[in-house]
Amino acid sequence: MNAISEKIHWTDCEEMLFSEQHKYALELPEDFPLLIKFYRFDALHPILPNYHDFYEIGCVYSGEAVYHIAGHNFSIQAGNVVFIQSGQMHTIDAGPYKPLMSASIYFKPELISHIGAHPLENNYLLPFTGLISNRPPILQQKDLGVSIWQYILDMYKESCDVENFYQLAIKNRLCDILLISLRAMKRLNMIKRAQAPQNKINRLTIVLDYIQRHYAESIALGHLAKLAFMSSSYFCRYFKQVVGLSPINYILRYRIDKAKQLLLTTNLTHSEVSFQVGFSSQSYFNRIFQRFTKMNPKNFLRMYENAVQDKTS
Repeated sequence: MNAISEKIHWTDCEEMLFSEQHKYALELPEDFPLLIKFYRFDALHPILPNYHDFYEIGCVYSGEAVYHIAGHNFSIQAGNVVFIQSGQMHTIDAGPYKPLMSASIYFKPELISHIGAHPLENNYLLPFTGLISNRPPILQQKDLGVSIWQYILDMYKESCDVENFYQLAIKNRLCDILLISLRAMKRLNMIKRAQAPQNKINRLTIVLDYIQRHYAESIALGHLAKLAFMSSSYFCRYFKQVVGLSPINYILRYRIDKAKQLLLTTNLTHSEVSFQVGFSSQSYFNRIFQRFTKMNPKNFLRMYENAVQDKTS
């Protein structure tokens, strides 16, 4: 590391605060929603299962660890870069021989892509939104061809020096990291087909907003089609082409995502959760939950309860 390393504050796991619902209590600035944190963990002090409502790019400086992300385990080592989505439950177990030293960039996606931005800017977020589901969200340094750690140090230096337009410099470095990662993922066939053009997505904005506000109610495809000013048959084809899921599967997946949040953050029974997110019966809820998560609600909850117990014992 260079001279800027003298200014780095290495955060230990004891300094990390989590809510009772396992949310990482880290607040990003409203005017520039990005933070860089440096961490040092060891095998005796693992990180509890947690999530946050922003994106994370983690880069390992030294040591080894196992990342547990959304029920899957991934080994990482020096030079590796990992991508964690908003709301994605994850935890870290450091290796037994030396501490894990790493850095994380936390940012909100609207810093990169927002309403009115050029559609091309949506592609910057493909390492989070376009990753093929069965591929680990990790890149090795040999795949990247450069040291992402140096980019992070450059960003951190800008945040310390606070020169004119330093925030613009930090954002440009973040875009560089995302572009380098995106190209590596594309070479490795880790990215799904290109995202739909923004004008196609815009035609569905009112539909997606309606689903997110009324997911717990009965939703008729005919009504969604009318909102988009399309026939029902054309709407179903158009929706799947743009979103990648049929309208029915999108609604079901959205309900399951909401159900997972309720299971982890409330004391509601499985039956109560199923009805609160819009399912007409618990058996149907269990079947759909199994389809999207590869486990039933009971095992899903047990998995995270066991993870928390293991980390605190």
